[in-house]
Amino acid sequence: MPVCGTFHAKEGCRMYTTQGPPVESRGQPAFFPPLFGVSTAREDDTYVIRIEGELDLSECPRLERALRKGEASHTTQILLDLEKLAFIDAAGLSVLVMAWHRSAADGGRLRVTRGKGNVAYLLHLTALDTVLPFIRA
Repeated sequence: MPVCGTFHAKEGCRMYTTQGPPVESRGQPAFFPPLFGVSTAREDDTYVIRIEGELDLSECPRLERALRKGEASHTTQILLDLEKLAFIDAAGLSVLVMAWHRSAADGGRLRVTRGKGNVAYLLHLTALDTVLPFIRA
């Protein structure tokens, strides 16, 4: 079932679906928003969580599950890679803060990359860039 992605007064509604071929509206090409993805891997003694796309309220449980698996692992470090993340909302920031607090109580295994563009800017704007345990990508 099509869902309205964006509305432009002159162009109409650009449509996208979660499955199936692109849908056109008024002859306009389909708009596909960046998808959210989580991948995990164990690299040496580090549990790496790479996220990409848009992290919003609906995707927070996926990241939370990945972080909890990392915390349950027997690695000495957990790396949360934000380099391919295009967007993060307040709910996503909350997941980062809660993971940081759990990590601090568990010996401080969590490390985070700074991200780029809007993500890095939002981390700076909220002053999280001064408290989260960042490393270079």
